[in-house]
Amino acid sequence: MTSVCRSTTLLYPPFLAEMNKGIEKARAAGHDIYIFETFRTPERQDALYLQGRSIGGRIVTYSKGWQSWHQYGVAADIALKKDGQWSWDFSPSLISHYFRDLVIKWGGDHDGPHYQWLKLPPIRQAKAMVDKNGILAFWQTLD
Repeated sequence: MTSVCRSTTLLYPPFLAEMNKGIEKARAAGHDIYIFETFRTPERQDALYLQGRSIGGRIVTYSKGWQSWHQYGVAADIALKKDGQWSWDFSPSLISHYFRDLVIKWGGDHDGPHYQWLKLPPIRQAKAMVDKNGILAFWQTLD
């Protein structure tokens, strides 16, 4: 499986700014929270999709490659650090309220660590824009 990308340079800048606002609120309240995963290649997304289906483990996504906002730089997953280790062993609602008033959509109870930009077109339309003009042109449509 391809590796996790934690680079925030691959995120739509206004989305990153909103994520940072929520993270700072959570940290001010004592949560050791970080952006764990940002951009995913379609190959990584497909591999995650297979998890819990044709390979072992629990299901972690319902989206195949190019069906997830991670491929468009407008989604990120967060995690807490506990004793120096990444952890998803927390109630998603523990931190979701820090992002409530931002231009971000929370994945809810079915995908608690996931956050994405709120104002997005249908994903098929986004894919067509990216195919035709690239990711930066797609981001310009979000401004």
